Amino acid sequence: MGRVSSGLVLDHLGTLAFVFLAMAVLALAAARQLPQRLGAAIAIAAASVAAIAAVVAHFGWNAFAPHDATIVFAILALWWTVVGAATSRPDLSRSTVAEVSAGALSAALVFGILTSVLVVYALTYTILQRLLGPPDAFAPVPGLVWRAGLVALASLFTAAIVFCTIRRESHQPAIVFMLAVLIGTWLSLAIPFPMGSGTAPAQQFRSTRSDWWQWLGGLHAIQALLVLAALDLFERVRRRRLRDWPDRLECLIEGPPRWDGFIEAVSVVSASVLILAVMQIVRGAPPSRWLVLVSALSSLAAAGGCLTLCERRWNANLFGLGAALTATVCATLPLLFIAPNPRISMSARLPVVQTAALFGLAFAAFLWLWLSRFWRQQLLGELPWTTAGRGIPYARRTGFLVAALAVLIAFQIALWPTLPSVVASDNSPGRWFAGLSAMALLALVTIGDARASSSRAMAALTLATLGAALVFILARWPDTVLRGRIIQYLPIVASLAALPLLALAETIPDNSRWRSFAPPLWFIALLILPAAALLAVLFTRRLPAEWITPMTLATVGGIYALAGSREGRRAFLALSVVLLLAAAFNLSRLYGAALIRS
Repeated sequence: MGRVSSGLVLDHLGTLAFVFLAMAVLALAAARQLPQRLGAAIAIAAASVAAIAAVVAHFGWNAFAPHDATIVFAILALWWTVVGAATSRPDLSRSTVAEVSAGALSAALVFGILTSVLVVYALTYTILQRLLGPPDAFAPVPGLVWRAGLVALASLFTAAIVFCTIRRESHQPAIVFMLAVLIGTWLSLAIPFPMGSGTAPAQQFRSTRSDWWQWLGGLHAIQALLVLAALDLFERVRRRRLRDWPDRLECLIEGPPRWDGFIEAVSVVSASVLILAVMQIVRGAPPSRWLVLVSALSSLAAAGGCLTLCERRWNANLFGLGAALTATVCATLPLLFIAPNPRISMSARLPVVQTAALFGLAFAAFLWLWLSRFWRQQLLGELPWTTAGRGIPYARRTGFLVAALAVLIAFQIALWPTLPSVVASDNSPGRWFAGLSAMALLALVTIGDARASSSRAMAALTLATLGAALVFILARWPDTVLRGRIIQYLPIVASLAALPLLALAETIPDNSRWRSFAPPLWFIALLILPAAALLAVLFTRRLPAEWITPMTLATVGGIYALAGSREGRRAFLALSVVLLLAAAFNLSRLYGAALIRS
């Protein structure tokens, strides 16, 4: 029964198409008698419905899949754009023709939006499936769907170009650029390329993990080229100024073109380049040198585009995105020195990748922190008068965030052998040298900026980096007995380590360039280390010796007594009295227990 009714509907769809086509002709003929633009709107809507009904009648319901609908909507958008362009000629100035032109362009906009929604949905689903799906989802889009999307996007791109020839509007460059991005992204979905002529998916396409990363490299390259093309298009004003000098001096007062949404479109593409570049650093597969090179070059191109656009028209968010992309370039390039050996396990490969990225992040932090100080010559008093002057706080913020990220990676590298899912020892001489060298380079960068700018935050990052280096050494110390003793006696070690740090903080002169290190040292000596020692005493089920508890309490109490006497703070003195009394109580209890046992 369902098949019979479906066949009847298909038979009547052809008749329905003729009915709507006749309705369109009648509405167009009666356009002068109807309210303004109503006749043209009815005619265009009826003609569009007639076209869709004719397509469904010819191909059937089952064949009219979403990709077929995308093609139909795109062709209608192109057709109505051509009609609108043809009827917008100055010599066709009759009112009916003008109404048809406006209605056709409106219909083209509606069908263009419908096509874009379908294409973006398909792209989003496919890309998320490739990035987050299981290995069996790493297959390209089926050929029929891929060709349908490509035809639809090419039709939309052609329609946008045709519309640009009849009317100039400020949002057109952004639309053309985003359509070019969608076409490039859709083209990248064809990688891996088809193989053979079999009907089974396994015979049509390769679906190995390496081919998936080839798709990512192709997407990187396409997006970088599009950003460069957009930047070249935006640079035409500057080239025109140079060409008109000195014959047409009035061009010097013209600003850059105000293209609505263009900077936002470039920002979206550049942000996608940044995300993909970061993903290829932290991926589990072995690093591919050509992919690393393509990723670095695409990130560099996107960074150059963002920063150059900022030079033409200031945008703080775009400047921050360009700075982040330059840091990504610095973190990506050191991966070229890692041999792509797939036989090495992920637990042995990832700390090597992170160490290489740490070198690049240290350089990126140095670059932006140095630029934030060097660009101060672009200030007139405290007011910026150039793009570099406006970018000083954002450059410094980028340098700090990159350094903080590097510190987190340093702790990740340091604690890597102790993670529960890691079986690699990561204890070779080369790993010792590389890990400690990267942390030493990061510490030198943060020390230099802390002394030059008197930054307490950078001083705190320096101490955190040195702490990561100590953890790195402790986690890889070859003498397991010594490492175990340090862990067992952690309350004593932590409390005793606070004494030299507190003494060092007290001895730094007020007029010294090292003064910025005093507050972080106080924070570590009076909060972090005492808290670690007390928590280890309170929450450890069984200590190796009973005297650890009173000695830890007495040491921490002495530290607070020294700090209270030096700084004149009664809260420290009161806390020291409480801790010393607790230590005396624990010691007397231990002495009493010893007398009872004797």
